[in-house]
Amino acid sequence: MEWRKRQEKPTLSSHLDTAFKDLTKRLQWYPRCFLDARELTPEGPTAARRMFRRAAAAGIPFVPVTGISNRVDTSAAMGNRNRGLAIRLTREDFEVCDLTSSLPTFMKRHGIGFADTDLIVDLGPAATSAASHIARGAP
Repeated sequence: MEWRKRQEKPTLSSHLDTAFKDLTKRLQWYPRCFLDARELTPEGPTAARRMFRRAAAAGIPFVPVTGISNRVDTSAAMGNRNRGLAIRLTREDFEVCDLTSSLPTFMKRHGIGFADTDLIVDLGPAATSAASHIARGAP
């Protein structure tokens, strides 16, 4: 599950109230879901902790999502990985980072094993990716 960017600026509490309304019921048939707080980044690390705490209190079987690129939610995600952890790799990670070293370094630093980790490859909107290939003349 991914939080959508808020258009207006409600309080964090009201945003979480809206996001969690009937969420447990809607997810009841799934053994787990990925919970990503990246859209709450402007609110700081407390927002991610509150979101994960709220999901846990609601009994939602979630896997927290974080990234290797300086994310403010990493600490909160690490504190809630009883069902594992998902690492979102973005287009920027592929373009800027040497993933052959940065990903294992991140995992080692945080004591994350491969068996307990899911990778989410997020290359951005498909239209943007296609436009980028066309602009570069790629097949």
